[in-house]
Amino acid sequence: MGYGFAGRIARVDLSTHKVTYEGLDEGFYRTYLGGKGIALYYLLREQKGRIDAFAPQNHLVFAVSVVVGAPVPAFARFTVAAKSPLTGGYGESEAGGYWGPRLKFAGFDAVVIEGRSEQPVYLWLHDGIVEIRPAVHLWGLDTAETEGAIRSEINQPLASVASIGPAGEAGVRYSCIIADRLHAAGRCGMGAVMGSKRLKAVAVSGRQNVQLKAPEAVTRIAKWYASQVMVNPMSRLLYEMGTPAVLAPANAIGTLPTRNFREGAFEGWDKLSGEAFEKTIAERRGCFACPVRCKKISHGSPDDEMYGLPEYETIAAFGSNLGVSDPSIAIEAHKICNRAGLDTISAGMSVAFAMECFERGILGQSDVEGLDLRFGNGQAALQLLRMIARREGIGKLLGEGTRRAAAEIGRGSEAFALHVKGVELPMHDPRGKVGVGLGYAVAEHGADHMTAAHDTLFAKEGMLAVQEVSPLGLLHAVDPLCLDAGKVRFYFYLETFWNALKTLSGCLFGIAPRGLMPITMMVDVVRAVTGWDFSLWELMKAGERASCMARAFNYREGFRSTDDQLPQRLLEASSGEHTNPGISGAALDSAKKLYYGMSGWEPATGRPLRPKLEELGIGWVDGLLE
Repeated sequence: MGYGFAGRIARVDLSTHKVTYEGLDEGFYRTYLGGKGIALYYLLREQKGRIDAFAPQNHLVFAVSVVVGAPVPAFARFTVAAKSPLTGGYGESEAGGYWGPRLKFAGFDAVVIEGRSEQPVYLWLHDGIVEIRPAVHLWGLDTAETEGAIRSEINQPLASVASIGPAGEAGVRYSCIIADRLHAAGRCGMGAVMGSKRLKAVAVSGRQNVQLKAPEAVTRIAKWYASQVMVNPMSRLLYEMGTPAVLAPANAIGTLPTRNFREGAFEGWDKLSGEAFEKTIAERRGCFACPVRCKKISHGSPDDEMYGLPEYETIAAFGSNLGVSDPSIAIEAHKICNRAGLDTISAGMSVAFAMECFERGILGQSDVEGLDLRFGNGQAALQLLRMIARREGIGKLLGEGTRRAAAEIGRGSEAFALHVKGVELPMHDPRGKVGVGLGYAVAEHGADHMTAAHDTLFAKEGMLAVQEVSPLGLLHAVDPLCLDAGKVRFYFYLETFWNALKTLSGCLFGIAPRGLMPITMMVDVVRAVTGWDFSLWELMKAGERASCMARAFNYREGFRSTDDQLPQRLLEASSGEHTNPGISGAALDSAKKLYYGMSGWEPATGRPLRPKLEELGIGWVDGLLE
């Protein structure tokens, strides 16, 4: 075993209940690093193309990186990936907390799960072994009940449990995985894949320490980070308010999704702002080894403490985007989604889609079980949300995602289903920061705000984020409304960097340009943990490698460059108090072609070309694309 990595991968076949283990050499870990890189390696090498996402052959991979488990901030995340039931292509999600480090403490870098159990089961990974345990008695429980029952059964009160709720069991295509109640691997329907395998949960615990090459250097970095939290304006804001701090500035520049993205500003924004929620904060919690503590808890009821306060995405999805200014609606929606295991973004967008269809007469009260689904009716939104979680009435159709729901409803409803590749838009209107629009269009797993360069962070010379990305060769500010060659280069470099972060299980809010740790210092972390003579060049190549592998996965599944499109609504100007022009379709097409060229992909199809694959050391992928 080397430094950092456990050197052990668990393989679980739920059809046969067979568990095997494999060890991989140091070269494998240095090439793929972990997280997204390891997940894609298994999904591409071992899984056949064009299978159904709910088929037993779909692999579900949980993976962490070579630095997870080291006592240093910003590296506590885990990746879960599979073929997505929402898109039919590559699906991934990440979450923080303690689950990732405890997987490493249990003695594993990843667990690869295939097959389908005849009866519900859960996995317990501990002390270098995997136990498959019956979960018939847990089927139907929500995520909090599941977590408590499993911790009691294995007699491990500090075990971390990643579980699904009733939504995942029922196959809601955007159901998610909840780890330790506060942390959601939210997007692309990974909870539905677990449900299709009759896999209720994966519990991890252990006492295996991560071996560090230079523990003194790791300690020095951790101490510096802790000393700077209240000095750096981004980390301080996260400590004080968490992600809801985003809402007020988004509203001010017209990028706060309102009434299904018709508008970019909301008249009731002040009741949903970070400042409004800050008044209810009673406790701050964070991820493993992180002093930022961006998770906020209010002590009003047991639910408030179990699931905490909602993040920005949830507040906007069930607030402004539904025309609802009452913060209690977003709080209750957050609890419903976390208990049932629902992605709050896709769930909120599904409700917004239904509301617009209702207001335009496409859906009548008889179609929606008598609900008055006008924008602004928060109670009706909560009733519909509960129906989606249980797949009851119109909730059964909406649980398929807006793309499939619109195809079923027809009558022009397709115009109000705002998605990319089937994944509903996150709560950032790209008409005010068009680099995000490019990111939504080209992201292999659908619209994703976590791989897009949010242009407004880099809008003026001298801004902190502009200074922080200089090690990547990005030296100047960018115009948020411009989609020229310079913006494409800016996006390409930052997307590559953020894909590299996903291979390292890094937190985008803990590392520059959005967070405290400088880019060069994260390279120092890898060196201190592993002992490798690691470089920023090597890290960026890992990001490129992951991006090309994900694109190759999608190409094998039938995706082409024509799938990299935005909804028509985003090509039109927003309305309301703060308007932004629509994104130019011609400019987007030109930017996509330039982006493909920078990536080493065939412009006409988006297929990764063999020279690029060989340059990245993954020439074996080319043979999968014939």
